[in-house]
Amino acid sequence: MASVDAQVETLQGPGLMRFLSGLLANVNAYAQSYKMMYEVEQTETAMAAYDNRAPAKIRMAFEASSLRGSFARATEEQFRNISDIDKICDPLTYPLLFPTGDGGCELGLRNREGTRITQKEYYAYLFPIHNYFNPILHAGALCQQFAVDAYVKIEQNRLNFQRRNQLILRRDTSRGLQDYLAEADSSGPPGNRVVLSSSHPGSPRAMQQAYQVAMVIVARYGRPTLFSTTTCNSNWKELRGNLYCGQSSSDRPDLVARVFNAKLQEYCTDLCKKNILGGVEAYVFVVEFQKCGLPHCHMLLIMKENCGVRTAEDVDESVCAEIPNREAEPELYAAVTAYMIHRQCGVMDPRSPCMQNGSCLKLFPKKDTRQDDS
Repeated sequence: MASVDAQVETLQGPGLMRFLSGLLANVNAYAQSYKMMYEVEQTETAMAAYDNRAPAKIRMAFEASSLRGSFARATEEQFRNISDIDKICDPLTYPLLFPTGDGGCELGLRNREGTRITQKEYYAYLFPIHNYFNPILHAGALCQQFAVDAYVKIEQNRLNFQRRNQLILRRDTSRGLQDYLAEADSSGPPGNRVVLSSSHPGSPRAMQQAYQVAMVIVARYGRPTLFSTTTCNSNWKELRGNLYCGQSSSDRPDLVARVFNAKLQEYCTDLCKKNILGGVEAYVFVVEFQKCGLPHCHMLLIMKENCGVRTAEDVDESVCAEIPNREAEPELYAAVTAYMIHRQCGVMDPRSPCMQNGSCLKLFPKKDTRQDDS
């Protein structure tokens, strides 16, 4: 036990950095070919001591520009600009996730069947649980940064495609001039205008197209009857049961997305096929991510004519605002008391998140009433 404790104490602080530096120097070809920042600092300090002068301060600056990429300094004192679509970009940026220097996405990458692999497919393959040790899933906050960086690369590649193929994309529509004239903000600098097509997720045309589809559904089946909200719960047993030791849900964005998507699909099955709330004629939904990083779904349901909610009695048959019986429905009681009751605030807890300027944003506590006439 003493030897284990001594090893743990050694692998902390500077000792850990020396261990990782030595490991990468032995197994990573890029670590052997390029200088580490501490090596540049040591060289500069030694030269300054020899010349009897103060060492130059080493600074690194990052500017968010259109030329997004990495810069590497070779041992022969030369700099190389590395594009974000270069194969060696990921191994150089995340040496702990790619310790041997292998891997990295590149253009023209193909699978065993010869089909081209997209950036999205490549990064999606890196995150699932495999039969071997996956350092990405054990990287904690670095895993979150890698996931964000991977998505930024995918989005940048899609935008580059849109920019390079404006003539082809605009040829499919005659609304290019109309889009330009309808744009409210014309205060930007002059230059070439890039119009995103409807195939680009999140673009104005894609949003407008989705809105028009929703309006067609409403015109065909009538106005929505129910508004449903589904929020991911970080305490779901499917999430907590698959986390590694010491992890939280924020350390596994891949697991959060997969579990929420599976539950959302099951939720849609319960509503639209099993008809737990009655017959559903049509529905639309959108998924967004909250500030805490958990997914969230808003859904509009258009019920069949004989299943609509029109009166207070219809509402009471569909939803009940009361605490279930603990003995008769223990599971439902535990869920309602844990997630559906507003926590103490006001004088009882002035530090509650809902408190602002001395009052509750949700207007709690509310008056006791037997019937809501609003």
